[in-house]
Amino acid sequence: VLTSSGLVGRIREVEPTHSQVALIGDPECGVSVLVAETRDSGIIQESRSAPDGDGMVVLRMLQRSPATMAGHRVITSGLGGIFPSGIPVGQVVDTRSVDGGLYTEARVRLGANLNQLEEVWVVAP
Repeated sequence: VLTSSGLVGRIREVEPTHSQVALIGDPECGVSVLVAETRDSGIIQESRSAPDGDGMVVLRMLQRSPATMAGHRVITSGLGGIFPSGIPVGQVVDTRSVDGGLYTEARVRLGANLNQLEEVWVVAP
């Protein structure tokens, strides 16, 4: 499920008259992504504030790459077969080292404003 601004999530449940969507950052909607400029891969997983009121999610399990920095674009990687590759997700806001320096986490501002959705597209994987 996406908008012209980026990924929204995936269909969780389909009923005859409506569908439920697991939004990006929801525990049921892990997304394998790439940082476009560095090609570093990671996963947008459950966040305690997922997504929080200002449209931020956490990108986890990035390889410890000092090249990933604020402003870099985050896109879907295509791994896992749920989301096609190249769908815009958002932009890196900042990064921090975690797990004793083994990995990097990044806060990502989503491209799609999940609080003001009016129309979305549903794309088959």
